Parts: sequence; structure tokens; C-alpha cells
Amino acid sequence: MGLKTMEYIGEPLTFERQLAVSNVLASISEGTYHIKNRKIGFTSGGTYEPLVGDIIVDGTSGAVGVLTKIVKDTGAWASVGTAAGTFYFINMVGSFTATATTLNLIKAADGAGVSDAATSVAASEGIADEKVRQEREAIAMLVEVLTYAINYMTDGTAPTTDANTTIPGRGINAVANTNFILEDIQSIKNFKWTNAVAGQNAQVRFQGFFD
Repeated sequence: MGLKTMEYIGEPLTFERQLAVSNVLASISEGTYHIKNRKIGFTSGGTYEPLVGDIIVDGTSGAVGVLTKIVKDTGAWASVGTAAGTFYFINMVGSFTATATTLNLIKAADGAGVSDAATSVAASEGIADEKVRQEREAIAMLVEVLTYAINYMTDGTAPTTDANTTIPGRGINAVANTNFILEDIQSIKNFKWTNAVAGQNAQVRFQGFFD
């Protein structure tokens, strides 16, 4: 018996896992289907000049992001260490500190750490106005039902917690250990789910795919 090759649906770039608590109505987080370019101001740039692809790390909170662009407005890198400007990054995990703090780096080339790469400008982290290729929306979303059944809808209406899905409006039922793919952005944005059976606390995992 031969193995079937799954059709290529894009590059898997985002991941999210959700647990239903108290029969909550849940949806896919925006960060899972929409990669946004973010930015943070920096000063006191150290002796290593950051490169696109390096990982920026908040020295206080541990938040991370992947650099997509580095803009140096003043100063210099290398032995001078006075560079100041803006880091642009994507795939933020965690929250950058709202006060000035040390910014460390992890080199994309070899995974080596760079301590005290720069200092953040207080409360400067936010969505970047400047768009780069990395700001894009998912073209597909893999939905995996891990434990217990769920009811879901893809048109923005709310499914209900009720095992009887033969009644209109209850939602589409998906049992545990199954998966399906949402193949358009509106279905992804409008996806809503909840426990199929009250109190069972289903778990769902999402994987975003991008062109």
C-alpha cells in the first residue's frame, strides 16, 4: 500500500493551542493567521551588527522576535557601539518591557548568543507602519481536535455546547483525534468553536500556513 503525499498548502509559520474552559466560545487568535511586522527603538548598539533573521530577546521579560529589518539612524556598530535606530521584527512571543531594558540577540547563522546587543527605548514597541513581505495573512489553517469533541462554525455565528448537532444552529461537530483544513481567510477569521459536550474541556491546535 503506497503512502499519499499531502498537497502543499504553504509554509507553516505559526502555531496555537487552545483549551476550552467552562464551555467558553473561542476563535483563532489574530497573530496565528496574520503575521504583522513590529518595531522597537534601540540605543547603545553593541559591537555586533545585527542581521536579518537574528532573534531579538528582551533581557527582562524574555520576549522574542525575528528581525526583518534594521534601521540605524545615528552612531556606529563595531568597536564604537553607539548605534541607535529601529529594529523591525515578526513572530513576537511574549511582551517586550515597557521601560528601557537590555536587548540580547541570538545569531541566525550559528545560534550563538549576543549579550547586551543594544538597549531598548522605553515603551517604543508596537506595530510597524512600514510593511514588509513578512506582513501577510494565512492561506490555510490546519485545525486539529486533540481531546474531546467540539462544535464549530466558519461563518462567524456561534456554535452551542450540545452533543446533538442534528439541530440547525448547533454547529459542525468534530470528534477528538481528527483534523481538517480551512482554506480561505474569511473562514479562518470567522472560525468559532466550543465544547460539544458541556464541561469536557476540549483541546484544539492550530497551524497557520502562508504563501
